[in-house]
Amino acid sequence: DAAPGGGAPRTIVCWNVNGLKSRADSQRGPVQRFLAACGADAIFFSEVKLKAHCGSASHKKGDGQPRDRRKPQSGGKNDAERRKNESESAACKELLRGDGWYPPIYSLADIRYAGTALLLRRGGPVPSKIFFDLPSVAELGAAPRDGDTIAFGTRHEPDGRVILCEYDRLLLLHTYSPNNGSDGPAFARRAAWERRVRTFVGAVRAWGAKPLVYAGDLNVAPEDADLSHPAWFRAWNSNAPGKRFKGSKPPEVSRLEPEDEGQPGCTDREKTYFRELLADGGLFDAFRAKNSATDVEGPNFSWRGPPGKDGPPETGRYWNRGMRIDHALVASALTVDACELLGRGAEREGYMGSDHCPLRLVLGAAGSTPGA
Repeated sequence: DAAPGGGAPRTIVCWNVNGLKSRADSQRGPVQRFLAACGADAIFFSEVKLKAHCGSASHKKGDGQPRDRRKPQSGGKNDAERRKNESESAACKELLRGDGWYPPIYSLADIRYAGTALLLRRGGPVPSKIFFDLPSVAELGAAPRDGDTIAFGTRHEPDGRVILCEYDRLLLLHTYSPNNGSDGPAFARRAAWERRVRTFVGAVRAWGAKPLVYAGDLNVAPEDADLSHPAWFRAWNSNAPGKRFKGSKPPEVSRLEPEDEGQPGCTDREKTYFRELLADGGLFDAFRAKNSATDVEGPNFSWRGPPGKDGPPETGRYWNRGMRIDHALVASALTVDACELLGRGAEREGYMGSDHCPLRLVLGAAGSTPGA
């Protein structure tokens, strides 16, 4: 029931929830209080881990059957599966229910993997069009099919990784970028993704009709300042003895190129991708432009490792370690009033049960001098 209009959003939140049902089960109160108080015009969620609706009782990943990727799965091939799907759907609906928000807009995968969602504030700016892939610029700028409703794209990324909103005065892109992984096939998947995104942001820049804001879990820490323990992160999944991740294919005979050594998100090749993304899109890193101090307690890291499972917290491999891998990238034609990571510390204060904390971007008022 949202009608396009109201200008452009100024306050944008993105958050990797690490499973929307998990947040509904364990953190409903804190999440709902956050949604009520965060002041956002638009909130993007990534890694929602909800399965897209398939009308066939028998379905599996990649089977080619038609799906409604804007709707979580309901029904099931037996009573147990039906109850599970209905319980999951009801819990997530209740989590995101609130007078201040329109119902969530989803882009979902075949299975409970990846996936993204969007909440739009009632009474706030509403886009004229929403895409679920990276369209050509020829598809941008045209009037929606009906001036009283949002025009929704029909193509989706297979894993539900993209939501693009076109407003009167800007484009707002959210992605959940694939993890770099630890071996050749995963590296190739990430490289192909990065090429597609760079091509899109470059085309939008050349088009020049509307500036771009790009926010989400981009799965890269661009600099050492974005890592709590840089040398430690770079040592993992390296050619050093005993440092290859399990699942690397095959670790005993395959040597990594130097640019691919390191924890996923921390490799030199991924850092190059990030620099090229900024250059091709004419974008700047809003958080780094507004925040320069580095403190292991934060709030400088959007991802934090979990505590140990069978002992004291410090027995966890990633305990007290963090990476800034969630980002807000802004066209140089726009200004930024603030860019904040809303969590801190090894105890993951403000993370609301996820391993990521929300990021909040506040754009400058229209007419402000361009630049950070």
